[in-house]
Order: sequence, then C-alpha cells, then structure tokens
Amino acid sequence: MGDRSDKVSRKAQAFLWTGAIDGVDLSALATACDQLIRLEVQKSTTAGIKLAATFVKKAASRGKTLKCQAYRTQGWTFVVGGRYLDAERSYLKAREMVARDALSRGRIDRILIDIYMYLGDYTEAQRRARMALNTFKRLDSEGDAAKTRVNFANLLHRRDRHRQARKMYEQAAAYFEKLSDDFAVAVCHYNLANTLVQLFEFEEAERLYADARRRFDNGGFKIYATDCLNGTSWLHMLRGDYHIALQELSESEKNYREASQPRGVVLCLLDRAETYLGLNLFEDARDAAAEAEKRAGRMSIQYEKAKAAFFQAKALLALGRRASARVALQRAEGGFTAGENTAFLAASQLLASQIDPDTADNPAVINSARERFARAQLPLWEAVCDLEQVAIRPEDDRPLRRLAQNPAVRTVPHLFARRQTLLGDRQAARGRTDSAVKHWSRAADMLDTVRAKLPPVDLRTGFSRHRSDPYLKLISTESSRDPATAAAWSERYKTAGLWATAADILQAGPQRQRAADSLAALAQQVTALSGLMGDAQGKRTGITAYGGNSLTSLQRTVRHDLAAVERHRQPGVERLEAVRSAITNASRRETIVQFHFDNDDLLAFVHEQGRTRCHRYPMGAETIGEYLGRWRFLLARSAYSDRSLSRTSLSDETRLFAGIGDWLWSPLELSAKNRRLLILPEGKICNLPWNAIHYGGQALVDGHQLTVSPSLRHHLRARERHIRSRRTQAFVGSIEGLEHAREEIEQLSSTAPNGLEVFDPCNRGDIPESGSVRLWHYTGHAQLRCDNPFYSSLMMNDGPLFAADFRLKSTRVDLVMLAGCRTGQQAGIPGEESTGLVRSLLEMGARNVIASHWAIADRSAAHWMRKFYEYYFGSLSVAEAARQASIDVREKYRSAYHWAAFSLYGAG
Repeated sequence: MGDRSDKVSRKAQAFLWTGAIDGVDLSALATACDQLIRLEVQKSTTAGIKLAATFVKKAASRGKTLKCQAYRTQGWTFVVGGRYLDAERSYLKAREMVARDALSRGRIDRILIDIYMYLGDYTEAQRRARMALNTFKRLDSEGDAAKTRVNFANLLHRRDRHRQARKMYEQAAAYFEKLSDDFAVAVCHYNLANTLVQLFEFEEAERLYADARRRFDNGGFKIYATDCLNGTSWLHMLRGDYHIALQELSESEKNYREASQPRGVVLCLLDRAETYLGLNLFEDARDAAAEAEKRAGRMSIQYEKAKAAFFQAKALLALGRRASARVALQRAEGGFTAGENTAFLAASQLLASQIDPDTADNPAVINSARERFARAQLPLWEAVCDLEQVAIRPEDDRPLRRLAQNPAVRTVPHLFARRQTLLGDRQAARGRTDSAVKHWSRAADMLDTVRAKLPPVDLRTGFSRHRSDPYLKLISTESSRDPATAAAWSERYKTAGLWATAADILQAGPQRQRAADSLAALAQQVTALSGLMGDAQGKRTGITAYGGNSLTSLQRTVRHDLAAVERHRQPGVERLEAVRSAITNASRRETIVQFHFDNDDLLAFVHEQGRTRCHRYPMGAETIGEYLGRWRFLLARSAYSDRSLSRTSLSDETRLFAGIGDWLWSPLELSAKNRRLLILPEGKICNLPWNAIHYGGQALVDGHQLTVSPSLRHHLRARERHIRSRRTQAFVGSIEGLEHAREEIEQLSSTAPNGLEVFDPCNRGDIPESGSVRLWHYTGHAQLRCDNPFYSSLMMNDGPLFAADFRLKSTRVDLVMLAGCRTGQQAGIPGEESTGLVRSLLEMGARNVIASHWAIADRSAAHWMRKFYEYYFGSLSVAEAARQASIDVREKYRSAYHWAAFSLYGAG
C-alpha cells in the first residue's frame, strides 16, 4: 500500500512538472497533488501558492475532477497566505464545477465561512454556515458537520459570542477525540483556548494551547503550532507578563515571515501594539499599529485594519495628539460599522468620549458602552467601564458589586490594582484609614508582581508610568501615622526589586550574543551620527546625536534582545515587613536620609539607631528646583574658570550651599556623632552636590563620610560583596581634547601596589565580561541620556559603551571609577531608580562606584583622582579616601565645581 502511495506521489510530481498523466487514476492524482502543495505551504506559503497556480494551469484541459481540485487547492493556499479575495474567486469557480455534488458543494461552503468572515461579510459567512450544516445533516455526514461547527464557532468568536462558540468547539473536539484525529482535535483546542481567554479562564486556556501546540508539532504543522504560540502570547500579555509576551510575539512573527504568512504578521503587530499600550510605550504602540493597518489594508481584511486604527487612536490620545487620534478613530469606526462589530464599536464610542474633553467622564456614554460589552460577552471591557463609573461616582455600589464578580478583574493585574485603589479611596473618604491602607497595599502588591518581572530597559520604566497611585497614597498617608512604614513604601515605590541577571543566563549562547550584537550595532550607528566635543576648557563630555527612525528601531531591537536574555527571571516581590526591617537594621550601623517627593512637597525620612522620623518640606519640589537652577547658573560660570574665581563668585556659592543647608539639612536634626551618612535621593534632588552643602558653619564633607545609593537595597546588596582580587585595570576611552587624562593613568600606574593593566585606547570589547577585579578606572568622554539613562554611555575608541551593556556582564568589582562627565547624574523617572551607569554597574556586581555630577574639568578631575588614589592605596576606605580627596582639592580649587564633582555610590 505504501509503495502504491509513493508511486502516485511521484506521478503527481511529474504531472506538476510536465503536465503528463501516465496511467494513474485522476481522483488519486488530484489528491496527491493537493497533498504535495499542502506540504510545500508548510515550508513556504509563497512557494505553495506558485505551485498551486501551476496545478491550475496543468489541470485546465484535463477534465473536471483535476480542474476542480486545482481550484480548491489554490483557494486553500490563498487562505493560508491571507489573500482572501483571491481565495473567494478560486473556491467559487470550484463550487460551480460541483454544483450537482452536494457533499463537495457543502465542503466548499464550509471553507467560505472563514473567507467571508475575514473579509468582514458576516451575513454571507453565516449564510454559508447554515447551508453547509443543512447539507451535511441531510447527507448524514457527521464528520463534515463537526468541522463546519468549528468554522461557525470561529464566526461566533469573531462576533464576540464567546459562550456559544465555546459550546460548538467543545462538541466538535469531543467528536474528533473519538476518531483519534489529532489534527482536528488540535484545531478545536486552539480555537477553544482563544475563546476561553476572552472569558478569562486562563489556566484551561493555557493547557489547551499547550496541548494543541504539541499535537501540531508532532504532525509537522509548524504554522499551526505558531498560531498556538501567538495565542499564548496574548494570554501572557493579559496576565501582565509583558516581556514574555513580546518574546513569543517576536518568535511568532519570525515564523510567519519565514512561511510568507502575511495575516499572521498582522496579528503579531496588533498584539504587539496592545502589549505596548499596556506598558505605556505609546510611540511604539502607534508605530506597530500603523504598520498593521497598512499591511491589513493591502490584504483587504477589514476587521484587523479597523482594530489597528483603533490602537493607533489610543496611542495618539495618550501622546496628546487629539486631532490625529480623532482621525484614526474615524477610520476604525468605519471598519467596525461595516463589519457590524458591536464590541469594538462600543470601545470606539468610549474612546471618542475620552478624545473629546466635553464628553469625557460622561456616565451616560460609559453606561451605554458597558451594556454593549455585556451583550458581547467581554468581561475586560465591562470592567473598564465599571471602573470608570466608580471613579466618577464613588458612592454608587452597583459597579462595585459587578466588579467583585468580574473574572477579568480577578485575573488582569492592572484592573485588580485599579479596583483596589478605588476601594481604598472610597474608604479614605469615609475616614476609614486602616481599611483604605489595606486596599492600597493590595493594589501596590499586585502592580509589583508585574513590575518586578520586567527588565529595566524601557519596559519597567514604561509600566511604572501612570501606575503610581496606590504607592503615593500609601506614602502620603503613612508619613504622618507611621514614618517607618511610609519609608518602606517609598523604597518599594523606587524599586520593585533589584535586577541582576543570573550569571548562568549570561554564559555564551545565542540569546546573549544577539543582545551583544544589537548593542554593538546601536553603538556603531550612534558613532556614525555623533561628534565629540573637546573644548578649550577640556570638558570630559561629548555631544551625541540621538533620534531618527534608524536609532529608534535599533533601540527597540536592543530592548527586545536584552529582555530575551532576562526572560526567565521571575523575582518575587519583597514583603513590606522585610523592607522595613532592612531599613531599621541598616540604620543601627549608619544614619540614613531617604528623600521622597509627595506631589509638590518633599519628604525626608531620617533613620537613626533603629528609629525613623519624617520631616515634610511644603512646596519642596519648587524650592529644590530653585536651588538647582541657581547652582546651574553658578556651574556655568565656574566651568569657564580654573582656580581664579572671584571672591564674589565664591561668596555666591557659599551663600547658596548655606541656604540649602538651612532649608534642607538643619530640620533633619542629625546627630553629630554619626560620621557615616547614607543618602537615598529621588528625582531632581539626586543631582545635589551633597559634599558641598553647608551645615553648622562647614561643608558636610568636613564632618561626614557620604555615600549615595539608588535605593537601600542597592546599598545592602553592594555591602554583601566581598571582593579579594588585587587586579587593577584602566580603560582609556575617547580623550580628544583632554590634556590631563593620561596623567591619571600614569599616577595610578605608579601608585597601584600590584601593577596596572591598561587598555589604551580601549574598545567596547575590552571591558571584561566576568571575573573579579579590585579596581576599574575609566577616563575619557561620557554622555548622559536624560530621556533614557540606560543609554548613557562611556565613549570608547570604537563607539559608546552603554549602561545597558553592563546588563550582559557579571564582573565583581570593588571600585569602579568613572572619570567622565555626568556619569552619576540621574534622570528623574517616577517610580524607578534610574541612575543609568551607576545603577547598571551596581547590579552588574560593582561594590562601589565613584561618578560625577556634572561636566567636569579635565585638570581638576585629574588632580582629584591623584589625591584619591594616594589615600585609597594608602589603606584608607573608599569613603574616607573620597572625603579626603575632596578636602585636599578644595585647597587648590576653591569652587565646588572642582572639588565636589564626585560622589561615592554603593556600599561606601
């Protein structure tokens, strides 16, 4: 039997090649040709479509049997390739040829259900479904009827009648299970999983996706298996596992592109846009949706095209482009109206009310949309409406009761957090503070389960944006009731947990190599668009061109590849009690001053000897902004002088830092006995020159060893590291215009007790990826990226080495010295401790980092380094060596611009 089958297959190959028929049954030949073309489609849809066209051409004069099968096969390849109008034409031609064959006619009608569904002609799709079911019922063809129920269920699912679709899928799956038809069972399970996701039965949906994918893989059906992976990505997105969803979408899109599956690519772009919306990465969402709309338009698939326009409208509104959002929404509404899509028409109605300021928060509009969502069996959108109703009318219990029963609220993290936040607000308004705190705590815990898993390269920062309500309410409320608890919440708000990629994940492998290659490509492109500036004053900074489509695309690639490396990290959320205990214990060793902005006010939590107190500075944000503005003015003046500042200028500096001391430091009432101080800043206050602040008639540096850290947990993690290596390494980056940079290396070489390994000039690949080192010293230009500190960089000989590059290293270094400009300056991003280079180095494995606050001067920086290394290699601690170096440099360079430029970060 097998020999006969092989013989027919060979005859089919010969026929498709030459058109010759040599003693083979036409019906068997037709079937064999169809099977060959289906196998070809699994490799390449484009190749399959071409082969199907050859089949049609060769069969044209060979009788109805071959010709009919050729058109059916061609129609199927067009469906797979997303060419639905072409598919309709091919199947209708085949149907004309079998007008008197009821069974064949019914089978073609079954396929036409999906074709008309994709074309948005739901009326015709439903008519074909009824025709096919009636035909198979009359002919008593139970198998064909079961297959038709799957197609009909697809139509019901598309039209948001999920419970009816579920019933049909389950009936069909049960039938095919009896026949042990693995492929048909897999199709049912995949589609049923799609429906269960809409109904928020995630565990069963995930099981069915896995089962369907296994069956498809076993049968060699790669594209169908990819459909399952694509479905799973959407489930992960709804769960808040955004980085995993993006990885799965990337893999799915790659498979679809390789197989020339344009509709699959569109679906991936749509899901990517929705994922980016969930992460608050609105520009990325807009671009993905725009690409999806363009591709869907070329394929004439109206539902996907309208959905893409809808996502564009959401992204554009979030970006503040109301007029463009309105235009995009009009395109979406046109498509949804033509397709009679009730659910998305309701969603469009809701979005339209948000675009128009006059109708925003209109209860009638929200209630009307909610009723449509309820009819469409869409719990997620019902929840969105009910949450809006609670926000507008918190006294109304009805939406709260509905939310308590809504499965989407129990499953989707941001919906759960929003409900808990609103419940807390309600309790707070009634004076029930303890109850309010419980609700806000639940919201913050849920958000942190998502945030902690996100790699901090755009993703975590994006998600944190617009998700700050419960944290800020907790800190503000507890600051007067229980400062220690408020401080613990502030620490949690800053960071959902340290992110340090496990060393085993960083071993050589394809994912790590892709990430390294993408960072190298970005560095090469930045170099091509950049120009270094070494001015007459010798500043260690550079001017770098950022922006443009090419760099934006490369940065997205970097983000994707870094997330892939860190995909399997699942850090847990640290309990508040543990954070509070860590603060209390650390304060017994050293005094901790922790800052937090509470709207316009500034809070300072002082932790001493296991006790915590809080001081509030009304309108502190404005005041610190004024002080920083004055300091920037003085910096500009100091930057173009060397030692010869006028008495007036020095007097202006002294008055400024005395004013900061009187306003900021005096109210803290710190004990003079505690010489060690740990400062945990936030936002713009990070960029204060702490050493220069005057208190009690002297600068802080005169009486204290100061250490700064992005968060307490970064400080504690750094203190745990005990690095015994005696190796010292120096890296000379781009030093154009820097006359004194190499003096540092010469001084270090003569001072380091065990010799110095020098990389001069240093390339990106010269920075070690692992191991233990006592000291890394970098000298050269550096670049700050305020918009995204993870692309702040050290300018190497062959291009920038980004903060993000250190995420691919696991080197333990006792001290990293960054003798470049603005290497320690922080861009303030709410809810994220984004210190760029410093933070990345600490999470890589550095124990201490010394970095600069501003664009430093070449001469005085070299002098500071020389003094520091004399003390450091003379057996003083890092903190004391930094303190003494600043004091010594002050004797030669009186301005704080020179002597207070560097701070110590990490363990201290």
